[in-house]
Amino acid sequence: MARPVHEEKSTEETVRRLCVIEDIILPSSHQTEVPVRISHQSLRDRPFVGIVENQKVSGLRYTFNARTLMPAKFTELKIPVVNLDERSQTLPKGTKLGVLEHLDEGRSCHSPSESLEPVLDFVQKKVKTTAEVIDEMVKRCLRH
Repeated sequence: MARPVHEEKSTEETVRRLCVIEDIILPSSHQTEVPVRISHQSLRDRPFVGIVENQKVSGLRYTFNARTLMPAKFTELKIPVVNLDERSQTLPKGTKLGVLEHLDEGRSCHSPSESLEPVLDFVQKKVKTTAEVIDEMVKRCLRH
């Protein structure tokens, strides 16, 4: 049986990825608004309101993009990225920061689909480690 000409595109063809549009320096222990664009297939594609889930940034240590509600456009967009490392890092142009998921009426942007526990665990350990280092430095100073 022949397929209809107006049949929907496959999921693979309609995936919309967020890509960094220029090299960005991410200062240590800071959040940075990173300029991105959303990929699409043709000039006929229509933008839509969507959401990007938080995830680790590929290729960088202790760096995550924030869960973000994105407006219905392809360019002039920014997404928060946090660098929890002790050193600055460069986020290269072209880095993929996630996939834009269509935000429909049945999904709330207040209930994440993935847990933030791994990120929170890391942050809590980092804070604890920093506090332990400060305590040790104070003890050393008091001894001398």
